[in-house]
Amino acid sequence: CDAIMMAHHADDQIETFLMKLMRGSGLKGLRGMGEDSPCWYDQSIRLLRPLLKTTRYQLESYVAEHGIAHVEDTSNADLKYDRNWVRRQLWPMIIGRYEIADINLAKSISFVGEAWELTQELARMDLVQSQESTGVLLWTKVKDLSVARIKNLLLHIMDEENVTHFSTNHIEQFAAGIKDATMDSSNELRLSGFTMTKRGKRITWSHHENRQAA
Repeated sequence: CDAIMMAHHADDQIETFLMKLMRGSGLKGLRGMGEDSPCWYDQSIRLLRPLLKTTRYQLESYVAEHGIAHVEDTSNADLKYDRNWVRRQLWPMIIGRYEIADINLAKSISFVGEAWELTQELARMDLVQSQESTGVLLWTKVKDLSVARIKNLLLHIMDEENVTHFSTNHIEQFAAGIKDATMDSSNELRLSGFTMTKRGKRITWSHHENRQAA
């Protein structure tokens, strides 16, 4: 198929935001789910979420008004799952204290999304300025950026390369290492299935297979 329609709604988005917040996610994670995004297992398939601006209450009211039969997943009541705990324990306390928390959080999520787009725009500009015709980065140009912009550039490249499992601490250390490096020094960022290396005046990256010792 070309696309899959998902039933995620506004409350799901808020739950995702709160869970990501507790996990220390960056802007990419905090922006939540997109209305149109690539599928995680096949980039050619689009995931469409047309209900992200519709609340659970609105959906439940519509279902009740029109007598629409639906199925409730029994696992939704199990509090061992973080999302269920957020939905049934944390969120009722928040909305009980702050009546329009849902409206305000939706705004904040939108602001985070805008901030993410701005960081990506800046990263694309830095990439154009720092990349040579072969595609690799020139350390002599990257080192003139601030550590924050180097980190942002690295994260942008990794996002383009679909690298998802990593520690931001490692990225920060590698960015600082690039900033403080010399022409003769070598720096390497080795992640699960992905490596980025600074040697001489060039910064390159590649994917590799994970190998486990027998």
